[in-house]
Amino acid sequence: MSKKTIIIGIFILFFAFIAVFVWFYLSSTDQAAPTTPTQTSTQDLSPFGSSNTTKPNSSTTTDVGTIIDSTGKPKPILRLLSSEPIASGISFEKSTTTAVRFIERATGHIYETTMDDTEVRRISNTTIPKIYNAIWSADASSLVLQFLKDDNQTIQTFVAKLATNNATSSRISTSVVQGVSLGDNLKGITVSNDRKSVLFLVSDESGVSGITANFDGSLKKKIFGIAAREWQVSWPTTDTFLMNTKPTSYMSGYAYLVNKKTGLFNKIAENVRGLTTSVNKDLSFALIGEGDGATSNLSTLNLKTRSFIPLATKTLPEKCVWSSIDPSSAFCAIPKEIPRGSYPDVWYQGVVSFTDSIWKIDASKGTVSLVFDIEQETGRKLDITNLELTKNESYILFTDKTDLSYWSLKIN
Repeated sequence: MSKKTIIIGIFILFFAFIAVFVWFYLSSTDQAAPTTPTQTSTQDLSPFGSSNTTKPNSSTTTDVGTIIDSTGKPKPILRLLSSEPIASGISFEKSTTTAVRFIERATGHIYETTMDDTEVRRISNTTIPKIYNAIWSADASSLVLQFLKDDNQTIQTFVAKLATNNATSSRISTSVVQGVSLGDNLKGITVSNDRKSVLFLVSDESGVSGITANFDGSLKKKIFGIAAREWQVSWPTTDTFLMNTKPTSYMSGYAYLVNKKTGLFNKIAENVRGLTTSVNKDLSFALIGEGDGATSNLSTLNLKTRSFIPLATKTLPEKCVWSSIDPSSAFCAIPKEIPRGSYPDVWYQGVVSFTDSIWKIDASKGTVSLVFDIEQETGRKLDITNLELTKNESYILFTDKTDLSYWSLKIN
């Protein structure tokens, strides 16, 4: 047999093998494809994805993403109220339900929804761009707005009131904003615990003065003066302010309770690097945050015995809200991991961000318990701040620091 004949034979056998293989493959694909088992991922259980789940008629939790009310209507456990950046939001009682209002950062438009309804509607027409902070009155009818003026340097503060616009019957534009200026470049501002008054800090020749006023800007009264100019301020009880020196891990900080009637300062913490604080509703406990140059430590402070309990978990007091029902309890957004850094500076500056879960802290015992693991249950990674509890403490409202979106989480 010649060499040429052998080569031709090999080629014939090769192509025959290929033809048989192709025929076998095509024949197998004509058969019915096997049914793939249905798999439900964590994201499928999220209220933000589509779902064909049958809705039961009872008011029960059907999965981690949705609660079914008595009408059979699904309500999300974790709900995105606004994907646009907001300046601030508030919950308040309206008729028989809990309502929520928030103001959009870019436009100043105000929106409203309720915890019983998934619809969000705009209730103001007034456009006020570049709002970076807003403080609401108790009934959400008035607010203090801070916004950047056209020179991109001056921060103007004014008290605004929602006024019904009788010229329109539109359901989407029912109010306009009217207001009066409180001044420019305030050093700080906060609202009283009953949300009927405000305290703001004004620079003067001797340092800073603390001035209170009604929500309409009336009845201004100087309460105290102090030489240091940089403060964080809050108003936890009717007659007491909390003053915290501006936090940085590069300096020791101090915190004081200030008597509204006398203006006297009572020191509660001193010589703590990166000091941040939060005081509960009856002045019995405080949360103390310390930035040691590597991480953010958290302790509880008994304000009566002045005893500290270091907590096993790590977060910042700004990521907590105190309960009104149980004054010794606080709900906190606690990061799953805290990167090494100088706290709170690196978090304030946006150098680091967190993936938080909601935990409950018992300040009297120094214990923590998990309330809701947001990432595990919904697939969302949220860096939580500006927490607020609704009146019945069934929901926590909060802002995601990474994009300033606005959320609610049902916890009870």
